[in-house]
Amino acid sequence: MRHLLPAVFLIAAGTANAAWHGNLKWMSEYAYRGYSMSEGKPAIQGNLEYVAESGWYGGLSVSGEDLDSGAGNGTSSWVVIPRVGRQWRIDDDWQTETWIAAYRHEGKIEGKRANHAEITTAVHFRDLFTARLSFAPDAYGRSPDLLSVEFGAAYDLYPNLQTSGGIGYSASTEASNLEQGYWHASLSWFLTPNLVADLRYTDTFAVSYDAADEDSGRFYLEEQQHRFVLTVTFGF
Repeated sequence: MRHLLPAVFLIAAGTANAAWHGNLKWMSEYAYRGYSMSEGKPAIQGNLEYVAESGWYGGLSVSGEDLDSGAGNGTSSWVVIPRVGRQWRIDDDWQTETWIAAYRHEGKIEGKRANHAEITTAVHFRDLFTARLSFAPDAYGRSPDLLSVEFGAAYDLYPNLQTSGGIGYSASTEASNLEQGYWHASLSWFLTPNLVADLRYTDTFAVSYDAADEDSGRFYLEEQQHRFVLTVTFGF
């Protein structure tokens, strides 16, 4: 199952052999930390990663998106995300990793790009549990520093059927619509060793902004409330 995912989720496979991994996704909506990065529309995403025997890895993701301000002052239709990281195996059950990613958005919003970098540290217990802490200074190029914490768990119901869930919260250093809690529950069906369909329900809580912000003309991410998201992934 793991080879369908980017290397930042491949830790359980170990680092005994260097390898390339990649996937191509069709998403009914680009869901990210309780936000719709495609304003409710479908998106396509490609990921390619190389994991070295030493545990170092590097990769690149390219995804469609639809970011704009509430007043439509500019838009970004795709994002490129290069990343580099290092994995460490603690023992047969526990692994940890740290990576840095740069989010490079194609377009300008209100005359300014929403680019930023983020550093993440994660701890994994087998294929069952993950805890992740991320920090993004000057998030989306809009001044607030963003700290995000996430917890996720997965369980194989059958050899080709997996259920998973996660909860997280993003805290901002200043008032913005980037601060909120989010959670999801998923069911994944592995149709073949290289093809999986995932149905996810996602919602938000403890939202720190008013709905009127959407029409304020400033940078705005659409909150993802009560949504079902379908993702079909082909891995190689």
